[in-house]
Amino acid sequence: MSYVRLPVPALLLLLTTVGALSPGCSCSDSAPTRGICSTLGLPGCGNACGAGSPCPSGLYCDGEGTCEADCTPTGDQCRDNQMCSADGQCVARDTSDAGPVDQGPRPDFGPPVDMGGCVDETVMADRVVPNVVVLVDQSGSMNANFGTNACNQGGAPAGCGASCTTNVDCSAGLTCTDGTCRGVPNRWDAVRDVLLGSRTTNLPGGRDASSGLFPTLGDRINFVLSLYTARWDMNGNQGGPIPLCTDGICNTTGTAPADATATCPQIVNFPISGGLAALTTAYEAQTWADETPTGESISHVVQNVVPGLPDQDTFIILATDGEPDTCAQPNPQNGQEASLQAVEAAFAAGIPTFVIGVNISSTHFQQLANVGQGLARNEPMATRAQFFPANDVSALTSALNQILRDRISCDVTLNGQVPAEDAGLGTVILQTPGGNVTLILDDTNGWQLLNSSTIRLNGTACDTWKDGQSGLDINFPCGTIIFG
Repeated sequence: MSYVRLPVPALLLLLTTVGALSPGCSCSDSAPTRGICSTLGLPGCGNACGAGSPCPSGLYCDGEGTCEADCTPTGDQCRDNQMCSADGQCVARDTSDAGPVDQGPRPDFGPPVDMGGCVDETVMADRVVPNVVVLVDQSGSMNANFGTNACNQGGAPAGCGASCTTNVDCSAGLTCTDGTCRGVPNRWDAVRDVLLGSRTTNLPGGRDASSGLFPTLGDRINFVLSLYTARWDMNGNQGGPIPLCTDGICNTTGTAPADATATCPQIVNFPISGGLAALTTAYEAQTWADETPTGESISHVVQNVVPGLPDQDTFIILATDGEPDTCAQPNPQNGQEASLQAVEAAFAAGIPTFVIGVNISSTHFQQLANVGQGLARNEPMATRAQFFPANDVSALTSALNQILRDRISCDVTLNGQVPAEDAGLGTVILQTPGGNVTLILDDTNGWQLLNSSTIRLNGTACDTWKDGQSGLDINFPCGTIIFG
C-alpha cells in the first residue's frame, strides 16, 4: 500500500470513551482565517491556559497553551454550514431548528490568509478493546451457600426463609435471593450478581447496574459470557461416557444416558456485542446444573468462540467451585490432567487464562493458574502466577475487578501513521474530569509511540485512562501524519 503525505498544518485527534471525534483544522483557501483573537482585541487573548487555568468566555485553549478564538457569535467568520461555539470555535451548525440564523453584518477582515493550500482533515483514533471470555462453572455445587449463612446456624435470625421481592422485605443482615430471605446468596447467584449488578428486586431488570462489571466495563472490554456443564443421571453407576459435542455449538440440555441427544460439554455463549440487555436476560434464565467438564469447555472456547472475536488480545477468566471431571468420565472428578492440557493449549494459542476458585482452593487450581500464564505447573512460589481464591462476595468482587482492570488496554490506534522521527513533534493532552494534563513523550507517566499507528499511555496516565472518564487531545503539526 502506498501512502501520501498530506500538507495539513495541524491534525487534531480527539478520543473520548464513546469515540467522539474532533475535526481537524480549517485551513484551505476558502476556510476562515484562524487567530482573530488579537485582531478584535478580545479580553484574555493570548493568555496562558491549561489545567486549572481556563480561558475567558468566548476563547478556547489551543494546542500551545494559549487562549485563542477563531470566530465570534455575530462575526460570521465560519462557513455557511457552521456556527460559532461558545468558546470561539467553528462547529457544525445545529440544523434541528429549520431556517437560517441571522448573525448580523459580516466585518471586513481583508482577504483570506494563504496557509499553503492545506485541506480539512478528520483524523480518527480508537481505544483498543481486548476480548475477555468469562467462563463460569454451571455445576450442581454452585447451588451451595457462598460464605457462612447465618440462616443455617444455630440461633438463626428471625426472617430466614421468608418470601421477598426486594432486600427491603428481609430483616436486617439478610438478602433477597430468588424470592427467599437468606443469610448469603448461593455461589451461582453471587457470581451473577457481581457480573450483572447486585439485586434490588426479583422483578425483571431489578439490578443495580452501577455495581456490575459487565455494565460498567462493557465500553472498555469486549465480554463473552460462557456457562459450562454436562448432565448425567448416574442411575446407580459411576456413569459415562457422554458423547462429545461435535457441532461447535454444544448448547444441548439433555441428560445422559436416557436422552440420546445429550452431549458434553453443554455450553452456552452470550457476547456483550449482542447487547447488554440480551445478555442479562439470557443469563437470568440460566441456573446451576450438574457436571464440571472444565478441560473440554476451555477447548470449546478456544476452538469455537475465540475465532469469531475481533482481532485483539484475548483472555479467559475461569470461575469454578469444584475439581473437574471429563466427558469420558463424569464421575468421579478425575479431570485435572485434561484441564491442565486445555489451559496449556490455550496459552500456546496466545490466550492466557486467569483462575478464580469460588469457595475452593487446591494444588490443582494453582497449577491451572501457572500454566494459564505460560509457567511450569509446579512453578516455585516466588515466581508462580496469582491464583484468586474467593470465599465470599467481597473477595470474588475484588478478584474479578483486579483481573479485569489489568486487562483494560492503554493503547490507542490512529487511522494514519506517524514516522518515529516525528513523534517528538506531537502534543498529547489527557482530558480528565479534574482538568487537562499535557503528557510527556517517553515519560514514565506519559505516552509513547508504540508503532507508527499506535500510541500507548504509561503509568498514572494509563491508570486514569482505564477509569473510562477521560478523553485524549492529540495534535501533530502540518505534514506529520501519513494517510494511506
